[in-house]
Amino acid sequence: MTYDSAIPVLPSLDIKASCDFFVEKLDFDLNFIWQEDESRPPPYGGVQKGDVHIHFITVPDKSICAQTVCRIYVTDIEDHYKRAQEAGIVHPNGALSEKPWHEMEFSVLDPHGVCLHIAQELGTS
Repeated sequence: MTYDSAIPVLPSLDIKASCDFFVEKLDFDLNFIWQEDESRPPPYGGVQKGDVHIHFITVPDKSICAQTVCRIYVTDIEDHYKRAQEAGIVHPNGALSEKPWHEMEFSVLDPHGVCLHIAQELGTS
């Protein structure tokens, strides 16, 4: 038995704001925003960068977002960190650092409080 891929579905208070954050601050591409009823906000959306896909689902409570974490693996983490610093999105306690689990990592918060750990395995570039 094998698994081929996974797509995290992150909670969002505003699908467009979540997608915009990933596109504008993290250099993702908008994949889709699904809206079945024009009179209501979109309930679902997604972004991607290469093989990394992230979807969003509307939730009614910010506490759901604040309890959610997603890890995103990258190469050239220093470049990603510099971009995040310039965008002002690095978590106050999430500066780039080497972790005991043999990764470099920093953290950002999306507009709704979802914590994103951006990581690179040591020894990869």
